Amino acid sequence: MRKANPFYGWMIVLGAIVFLALSAPISVSLTSLFATAVTEDTGISLSQFTLSNTLLQGVGILLAPLASRLLSTKYFKKIHIAMTALYGTAIAMLGFANHLYVFYLISLVKGIAFVFIGIIPVAMMISNWFEWKRGKAMSLAMTGLSMGGVIFGPLVSKWLLEYGWRQTYIIYGVMLLAIGLPISLFIYQRVPEDKGLTKLISNQSDEMQTKIQNRQIYLSGQESLGKPFFLMLLIGMLFAGLVNGGGLGQFPRAFSLAHGAVFGGLLISIYSLVGIFGKLLLGWLNDTFGIKVAIIYSAGTLSLVFFFMLFSNQLWAAFVAAILYGSANAIGTVVGPLLVASLYTVENYGDAYGIIQSVQQTGMTFGSITVATLFDRTGSYQPAWLLFLVLAAAVLVLWLPALKLSQKYLIKQKEREDVHA
Repeated sequence: MRKANPFYGWMIVLGAIVFLALSAPISVSLTSLFATAVTEDTGISLSQFTLSNTLLQGVGILLAPLASRLLSTKYFKKIHIAMTALYGTAIAMLGFANHLYVFYLISLVKGIAFVFIGIIPVAMMISNWFEWKRGKAMSLAMTGLSMGGVIFGPLVSKWLLEYGWRQTYIIYGVMLLAIGLPISLFIYQRVPEDKGLTKLISNQSDEMQTKIQNRQIYLSGQESLGKPFFLMLLIGMLFAGLVNGGGLGQFPRAFSLAHGAVFGGLLISIYSLVGIFGKLLLGWLNDTFGIKVAIIYSAGTLSLVFFFMLFSNQLWAAFVAAILYGSANAIGTVVGPLLVASLYTVENYGDAYGIIQSVQQTGMTFGSITVATLFDRTGSYQPAWLLFLVLAAAVLVLWLPALKLSQKYLIKQKEREDVHA
């Protein structure tokens, strides 16, 4: 085995941390910071402004499978560079928008670009570059999602006060182009072979490596559709997306209603900061004990989150729920990619993960709406937290048997032709 010293894959991980920290928050957690300034200045209603972000999420549902297939080709780097340039430009152009439909158009373009530069290419690269320490690498890279909110939340708030929302969009867009494009140009590489290297593997015998390869599925994502194990993975990912989307979208309001704005903000900060270490914990569990333990921990802990949310009108229970939520809410961003990578070959990873990511995005999009609807109808968050407790537990019930059912498709490459004959 030939590998760089230090292994170049860790440079990709570092680049991914910075890239995700910069690119993701402006499309997810920071959007609401602009709402008041934009609506007051333009006359656009809050619901109309919010719809622009819904468009961004909806694009992810539709384009994730296509993005995964295209990024699995030799054109990965060209696509990523072009979409990074488009993404940064779109963010800056929001600073010049005056009309509602201009916001919608730019948000649509921004959403399309983000699908191609966000979690999907990072998960793909980590899976291609790492076989050993894959969990550590994946979790480190995904900490950028949490770090970005912690770092840029205060910065954006300051810029909005000092420069206004238009200048803030322009500053952020230019900053993304200045930092993101060099990472895409000079650091990101789809596969180790593009730099004359091989993926990081442990010092195991050739016989052990062969056994690992023979535990991978030689089916594409399209071929997996209709297979019981894959349907169970998809349903579980839908539930995971609903649970995460509901928590991220409604925990801030629920905590504020129960304990006031000050404690509500503190609780949000707690699970945001814990989320950084939670991602690392999930990666460590995967590398040390395997994907099954990572699934049990993340799904089981999320079930506990919503159990304690049933009592979150008491401050101690709200604190426990916030800590647990931060330690396990990366079930989609960390455990999901690792689960797919544990089953599929490099050639088929992108296709399979694209379908699963699309389903997760669907859950994320409708999670908050589901909680809000139940609250509006009942006047309480309790029914939603009880439902999500069940959904989180269902992820565990679906994914573990799915791993067992998938074993019948874990065949050698040379046997594939016989299976399809």
